Amino acid sequence: MIFLLMNDADKLHFFNELIESADVSELQRIVAKIVSQPESLIKASLNPHGAKSVRKVIKVLGKTSLISDMNTALCTGNGFYRLMTHPIGSPVIFKCLDVASSEQNKLLYEAAIEYCLELAKHERGCINLKKFITSCRGEGRQQLLDFIAKHSLYLSQDPTGNYVLQHVLSLHDPALTNKICSVLSGHYVRISFLKGGSHVVERCLESSGMEYVLKELLKTDNVHELLQLARDRYGNYVIQAALIATKREGSPTYRSLLWLLQQHLYALQSGYGRNVLKLIASEDPVY
Repeated sequence: MIFLLMNDADKLHFFNELIESADVSELQRIVAKIVSQPESLIKASLNPHGAKSVRKVIKVLGKTSLISDMNTALCTGNGFYRLMTHPIGSPVIFKCLDVASSEQNKLLYEAAIEYCLELAKHERGCINLKKFITSCRGEGRQQLLDFIAKHSLYLSQDPTGNYVLQHVLSLHDPALTNKICSVLSGHYVRISFLKGGSHVVERCLESSGMEYVLKELLKTDNVHELLQLARDRYGNYVIQAALIATKREGSPTYRSLLWLLQQHLYALQSGYGRNVLKLIASEDPVY
């Protein structure tokens, strides 16, 4: 009966009045009925009218202990994933983040970690995961960020997952950035040949972890790969980013990288290598 009210556009106003006028004991009974049927609650959260009703309940519950019961029901089975990958369902999750405390949202944080990689690979899930990261607080947020850092290599190679990693790097947290750049060490050249991966490497070059990338690019036995990268469709942007970042920071590595490229200008005269050539053409030769 309760879900008929919640999902019916004509009865939505009545349900809102019922929730708003209910005292504590009445709210407890209403919430008990709702959370006793988690699948019905999740389906209601995917329904335009039902989702409005669920968000209304969450708003009224605020920071009361009952909000934890709602979270438990919403996270039943793969409920969290279904909601986070749905245009109507995801605002229900964000309403919980908005009104409840970090402790009350503990189950949401745990679910975010459990489904993190799956969400990152999903076009809509990726967008909502980034929003979740921005919205959450406290220890649960740090645990989620640490999980993402641990799986940096996997995410950097995924067409949508790389955006999640870029988002985390954009937080400019030195400790977190160091974790990510450390995990990616030994793989920078390889992932720079990928569209998403190259964007991640560019982010790393703009971060406090820049030296991790430069160390790999300047390996003396890596000149052939460096030139391949400079001529690559995506890799050339990484080389350009490395030159720009090191020059901006006044890094001695700038002269080392520039010298190395200037010794092989002939190899940059075709294809995407010309983009790098244009950038260094105006620079003075390094001897």
